[in-house]
Amino acid sequence: MRLCIQNEILLLPENIKHIEVETYEVGYKQCGTIVTPQNVSEAQFSIPYGVAVALCDKAAGLEQFSRERIKDKRLLELAKKVHVYASERFSAEYPRNWGCEVTVTTKDNKEYKKYIVNAKGDHSVPLSMDDLREKFISLSGHKYKINEIQNIIDTVFHLETAAPELLVKQFYRQ
Repeated sequence: MRLCIQNEILLLPENIKHIEVETYEVGYKQCGTIVTPQNVSEAQFSIPYGVAVALCDKAAGLEQFSRERIKDKRLLELAKKVHVYASERFSAEYPRNWGCEVTVTTKDNKEYKKYIVNAKGDHSVPLSMDDLREKFISLSGHKYKINEIQNIIDTVFHLETAAPELLVKQFYRQ
């Protein structure tokens, strides 16, 4: 949801008038009410913050949800322009679908809409092997060296042919 619109058109945060996110009731209750997160956990459960950081950074990874990043005044100002609400249209589909519709209105009153039935990574819209690889690298890069990351990826992607002793050596660290 968060990155789809930004990848399709160039939206500069300073040109955004407001953003509407229509979603299902459970999604709204869990993630739609925190506009100004006070900590990393709140940021991770904040649609307004997530939308703002995705539009600004064109990413929504660990760096975007760090303690330092969630204090960024530019992001917090943009998050205040995000209005999240539940609708019957999406609530009726939940839990089968976890959809939303995002509408970005610019200061010159142009509207950009994106309807999403399920986000990428849902079982109905699975990640590709390249997506999985990129996600693992982004999430593990702070802990492992790139050659270790590549070895883990190779091992996991060929798990059915890996020797048990290789698995123990690969995944057991003291």
